Amino acid sequence: NEPDHEIGKERPGLARHIAHRAHLHARLLEHLAARGILDRLAWLDEARSTGNISYLLNHDIVSIEGDEAVNGIVVRDRRSGAIRRLETGAVFIKIGITPNTEALVGHLALDAGGYAIVNQRQQTSVDWVYAVGDVTNPVCLSVATAVGQAAVAVKDIKERLEKAL
Repeated sequence: NEPDHEIGKERPGLARHIAHRAHLHARLLEHLAARGILDRLAWLDEARSTGNISYLLNHDIVSIEGDEAVNGIVVRDRRSGAIRRLETGAVFIKIGITPNTEALVGHLALDAGGYAIVNQRQQTSVDWVYAVGDVTNPVCLSVATAVGQAAVAVKDIKERLEKAL
């Protein structure tokens, strides 16, 4: 038997190829559902169709255990408070799904999820203030997306500065 794996990343369908059993720590799924895009994700349909992926909705990872190698995780159910240990041979972590925009409240227009509202040039509601990456609620939460958005913003800033001079 292959070891179980804890998968906490965007493409859990990969788990069916590398693990006998996978546990998807599904804060990502909760987040995507809140954004209204959960049902549009083909990879999620693929992951759901496998029989070897379980979903841990409303759970927090309390600890990752093991001496020289990972051998388990401890999770807490956020609703009941129940704690349980899952045997696992690996942990994959993806971060960056919650916007860090608390300091912008009252200064920039934010949507209901706390994301900065931007136009196609990455301009916010405040002139000369731009936002890129995870704080803008992109469809794809990735470094590549943030870099592309930054390139758009830089081009707009350059053009605006050239016009002003």
